Amino acid sequence: MKTKHMEMRMTQRKIGGDIIALVEKYGEFNARGDQIILTRRMIRKLLQDS
Repeated sequence: MKTKHMEMRMTQRKIGGDIIALVEKYGEFNARGDQIILTRRMIRKLLQDS
């Protein structure tokens, strides 16, 4: 679900919906559970596994 604030930030930072979908699919929630994180290390592991 995208809020207006999120859509504004995505536009400002030139982040497309495809990147958000990728992070939602492969990322992990942080300790507080308020952010989804997809690190370079996680991306490298995904690329090696495929």
